[in-house]
Amino acid sequence: MTFQNAAFPNLYPDVDPSTPIPITFGERLAACVAAGTIAFGAASGDLLITGVGLVLVLFATLVPASKTARRIRREARARFPQEGWIDEEITRSNRTSIFVPLIWFLIAAISFAIYRFVDATWGSIVATVVAMILTWFTPGMFPRRVDPYP
Repeated sequence: MTFQNAAFPNLYPDVDPSTPIPITFGERLAACVAAGTIAFGAASGDLLITGVGLVLVLFATLVPASKTARRIRREARARFPQEGWIDEEITRSNRTSIFVPLIWFLIAAISFAIYRFVDATWGSIVATVVAMILTWFTPGMFPRRVDPYP
């Protein structure tokens, strides 16, 4: 691989701009459980459970971001933005800036509708399952399949 800056491979020998760090199964599961907890609390009208879900969402996003490999990659991307970072291409191609807020809006709308119009016990469970499924299949949450033959 050719680098735009000759200092890059010397400063970051373990960072490859063309290979993304995939999201692990545990990280996806943590995000799904957190979204399900928020949806359950919102659909049942319980602010305490909704607050716990919000804390879980913050925990599920901040802990993976603080992993050493991701911190080093973020620092390298900040210092050498001219390198061909695959992360930016994945974000653009998946349109995460559109789909992630849209999916969170859907989760909020479904939770509100269930809170307003459906029985609290079963409706909350349905909201939880829907939120977890939507979060699991959110663009950017899957590892990207890379064609081995370009």
